[in-house]
Amino acid sequence: MKLLVITILSAVLIPLVHFLLAHVYKLQYSRAIAMLGAFAVYFIVCLSGAFYFGKPGFLCYMAVCSTAGFFCLGYMEAFSMICRGFSLHIMVDVYESKSLDIEGIKMKYGAGKGIDWLFNKRIANMRELGLVDVGGGILKIRPLGALVGRAGLLMKNGLKMGAGG
Repeated sequence: MKLLVITILSAVLIPLVHFLLAHVYKLQYSRAIAMLGAFAVYFIVCLSGAFYFGKPGFLCYMAVCSTAGFFCLGYMEAFSMICRGFSLHIMVDVYESKSLDIEGIKMKYGAGKGIDWLFNKRIANMRELGLVDVGGGILKIRPLGALVGRAGLLMKNGLKMGAGG
């Protein structure tokens, strides 16, 4: 049990090491490499803790590795949600069409549903999650939305991601 607590508490190393690598070693254009470095440091700390505090055995290492893997995948997903945006979809649409003008991109996006569909869908999702209220065409942030927005901004600023991710 002590090993899982150590693994869970040391998960804070993932963003800290990621930020450190992105800033100190100027890996701004290789954020994925910085993230993998953070994962490696985290796994080394977790496995070292397992070796130091526990009886090194198969079940011990599996529990530590599974928990650490869970936190790494969760961090990777959070990072992906912040930086991926919808640029990849636009690139796929342009690639499939060989070339598109701006209006064509707006219309073709989302399998022909268009960018307006995307915005309406995302706003509806934010409303369903309790992040915003919508009334009279105006979005008002709710407390949970403010917390999520602040966390995303901290991550973007910490990793020097810029306005678009």
